[in-house]
Amino acid sequence: MNDDIPERRRYKRVYFSKPNSLVGILKLSDNHEASLTAYVKDLSEGGIGFAIKRDHNHKIIPGNRLTIKKIQGSEDLGFINNIKIKVAWVRDFDGLEYVGFGCEFFGLPQTSREKIRNYVKILTKLGT
Repeated sequence: MNDDIPERRRYKRVYFSKPNSLVGILKLSDNHEASLTAYVKDLSEGGIGFAIKRDHNHKIIPGNRLTIKKIQGSEDLGFINNIKIKVAWVRDFDGLEYVGFGCEFFGLPQTSREKIRNYVKILTKLGT
């Protein structure tokens, strides 16, 4: 990050690249049958970022409420299974293969928030 630009984020986050990707299985709250699979792009105690293939978009829009059913690729993140999230923003640019979207946690238990904070701190120190 450029030292001349102030950091606006409230929480520290960790970023994941596709080769080391984690996959989130998300349940659409308004449809009991539908679920989608998205790559986890970043994580902080305030929320989580995802990327989904354009052809699997399912018309994600800000305000959608979802449930993280499971994060695959890291048993360390089992504590955010079945956590509710709300889509805060969507980045959908023509020509790109993936659509990005950021979600805020809601109703996140304090113990889960602390586990996320510790997870981010550990991965940040490891340089992941």
